[in-house]
Amino acid sequence: INDQLKLDEYDCPISLFPLISKITVNVFPSLILNHCRKHALITDSQYGFQPKHSIVQALTNIIQFAALKMEKGMNVVCTLLDVEN
Repeated sequence: INDQLKLDEYDCPISLFPLISKITVNVFPSLILNHCRKHALITDSQYGFQPKHSIVQALTNIIQFAALKMEKGMNVVCTLLDVEN
């Protein structure tokens, strides 16, 4: 019986970390995004990490907003940040 319990030289333990990692990377982001959409936790003004939302749309909205305010004689100040890593 002891001989059967010994590992062969070619036997090695199997790690589940690669599988768990792939599930985490591929499944959880979509679950979180679906939850946020279902409960309206993300506003329409959120452009990052949103499908069918682009920086071009965000800048277009900012320019339109600024133009409307300036037409009314108001001052417009804008600070833009592009955060990466």
